[in-house]
Amino acid sequence: MSAADRAAAVVAWWVATYSRHLPTEVAERRQAELASDLWEQRAWGQAVGAPAPAVALSILRRMAAGMPADLRWRQRQLAATRGRPLVQGGRPVLRTLARNWWLVLAVLLGLFEIGLGVAIPLHDGVNQETVGGGAIVATAGLVVLGGVAVRQRRSRIAGDIMMAIAALPTVVFFWMVLPPLLGLPVIVAASVDMAETRSLGRQSRPA
Repeated sequence: MSAADRAAAVVAWWVATYSRHLPTEVAERRQAELASDLWEQRAWGQAVGAPAPAVALSILRRMAAGMPADLRWRQRQLAATRGRPLVQGGRPVLRTLARNWWLVLAVLLGLFEIGLGVAIPLHDGVNQETVGGGAIVATAGLVVLGGVAVRQRRSRIAGDIMMAIAALPTVVFFWMVLPPLLGLPVIVAASVDMAETRSLGRQSRPA
């Protein structure tokens, strides 16, 4: 069993878990849809020669990003079985936020770095050292925001690189707790997203 097959088995377990106690027909249809989608993704990976670990990473990342939507789907199905109206499709904004949560965090990080860069010379006194340090941090924040825009509009890999590098200054302020809490998840998520994109040969902006 390849890494992609193991990842597909994890997804199948997750689908079986959140579809438990639903009507049999609904649960089986959901499981069949996901099984077909996983088969197509693995077949596509083999067709383009993508490494099995890269395909497995993509499968698990999609599962993690889709968990909030899966749980909302379960709630709608339960509501339907209790005689309440079933709303199809959900809310596009909520689905987008669930799928790209770390990009929202990156935007917050960029704004935080800009604010921190401005606050450093004001708090520690205006001199060459504090102004220079503040300018570096503020510039990093602008680069993070630029990376988000580049990822969405031009190049996914270039945007990920910009965000990961520009988030590094937050690690230096480890005693403040908040900067690393914002920066480290962005660095990890951007690095994983970049590795997945490079492995699968996808440099276009996400659908």
